[in-house]
Amino acid sequence: MQVEHIFLLSVLASVALLLAAAWRRSRLAGAACCFTGLVALVTLVIWSQQTPPLLPEPETRVRPLLQSDHPPDTRALQLAGFRPGEVPDDGYVTSDACRKCHIQQHTAWHESYHRTMTQVPTPGTAIGDFSDRSVTVAGRSFRFQNKGDLLWVKMNNPDDEDISEETRVWCPIVLSTGSHHMQIYWYPAGQARLLSQVPLVFLAEEQEWVPRRSVFLLPPGEPIESEAGRWNETCISCHTTRGRPRIFDAAHVDSLVTEFGISCEACHGPGERHVRYHESANSTTANNAILTDSIVNPQNLSHELSSQVCGQCHGVTNSLDREQLDEYKID
Repeated sequence: MQVEHIFLLSVLASVALLLAAAWRRSRLAGAACCFTGLVALVTLVIWSQQTPPLLPEPETRVRPLLQSDHPPDTRALQLAGFRPGEVPDDGYVTSDACRKCHIQQHTAWHESYHRTMTQVPTPGTAIGDFSDRSVTVAGRSFRFQNKGDLLWVKMNNPDDEDISEETRVWCPIVLSTGSHHMQIYWYPAGQARLLSQVPLVFLAEEQEWVPRRSVFLLPPGEPIESEAGRWNETCISCHTTRGRPRIFDAAHVDSLVTEFGISCEACHGPGERHVRYHESANSTTANNAILTDSIVNPQNLSHELSSQVCGQCHGVTNSLDREQLDEYKID
């Protein structure tokens, strides 16, 4: 029985016993009423601490792995629940709000690699060759295709030793990272918003699929694997704007970002107060609160602080302690 059902039954029982106690003036009924009320209170506390639902309703979901000769005709919208979500909150308003007043800056940023560092991939944004391209690496076969607005790869589970043809399945690509020198592709791990990595990456200049272990510094002989959770825990911190890993456990991952890619607020901070300040006719609100412009302009900072704006990603960083790291992951 679900916790919420126990809570509801406890409340109903408490009400019934309370009425019985009032009607019969029975001490036993009154004690029973207090006991069930206590059960309801404890259940409510447990319920409030539970991890909220992380995925869309079942009817809007599709299986992330499919076994067939051709990728299915699936709408991209159906896969949205399997990748991290874009949720602007806590004072963040996204780059669209900046365009109104900063057209030139927005245009320059929009043409930059920062914007395309993380994307929801389509045949138009992917630099990889998905034109029914087949690649074999270390005895493993990969077949890349696009169908409609979706990209697919047919492969064996990178974490399994079985590389037979019978175990190859079609995996939808739901997110891409990189756009300058290479591009990495991620497919659903099948658990909440947890992502796994296709073991091959595409090099832009060479126009070739190569093993991921060939482009990152790794120990020799590093095995092929899915890197499940790598994006949610590591890539999200620098390749998005205000990434929140929200990793509760392996089965409950509800990673959120303000915006995919590195947008204006990644360097300038949340823009809501900045927008309100410049849109208001005076410097006070209806309740006479004084508005201030809190936006960060690196040009107005010392060279040490302006370097740190870039250094938050273009530098070696780490959390100060384990408690801070855990807070960052759960948010």
